[in-house]
Amino acid sequence: MDAAEREGLRPKGNVPNLRFPEFQEEWEKCRLGDVCTFLSGGTPKIDVKEYWNGTIPFVSAISMHDTYILDSKLHISEEGLKHGSRLLTKDNLLLLVRGSMLWNTIPICLNKNDVAFNQDVKGIIANDTINNEFLLYWLKSKEQRLKYMVTGTGLGAGKLDTSDLLSMIVYIPAMKEQDKVARLLSLFDERIATQNKIIDKLQSLIKGIRND
Repeated sequence: MDAAEREGLRPKGNVPNLRFPEFQEEWEKCRLGDVCTFLSGGTPKIDVKEYWNGTIPFVSAISMHDTYILDSKLHISEEGLKHGSRLLTKDNLLLLVRGSMLWNTIPICLNKNDVAFNQDVKGIIANDTINNEFLLYWLKSKEQRLKYMVTGTGLGAGKLDTSDLLSMIVYIPAMKEQDKVARLLSLFDERIATQNKIIDKLQSLIKGIRND
């Protein structure tokens, strides 16, 4: 590799190595807290049945296995929402900040429908300087760093401190570049999800043949 090639692989200013060629401006440095707001959730009383089995998806750690959330196994009612939980309007982000799952993975999702969420999850609302999906994939790209930020609760679970999260440094490009990056990464995610479904079907077919 010659000097010119090596130069092409080096970050220039506050920009990544790989970039769409039509964009030249440096990315702006800021804190995560400068570009979004964190919301706290809650859980309605379990023993009040009027609060449960309604139409509002209720998100907890067990719901956060995919990049996009459309629904949840648990649902609460409008009364449940008023008495202990919180609504996050669609196309915002959800981040698990407390639970044993954090020792192995950092669940981050974008809700495609309005959802309620519990106290172990933070709702994240981006301001008009950052694309929600760009922020989603930026947070996903920082999973290893987020794992290092997890501390113990004394009960075996892990937790992420809100002030530490809001202090994280993020570099953001102009909105047009954010949109293009987000669309590309979303397409990759869709392709991966499609391939995983094909693999699951093939594995089920193999098990069926072996059982015969």
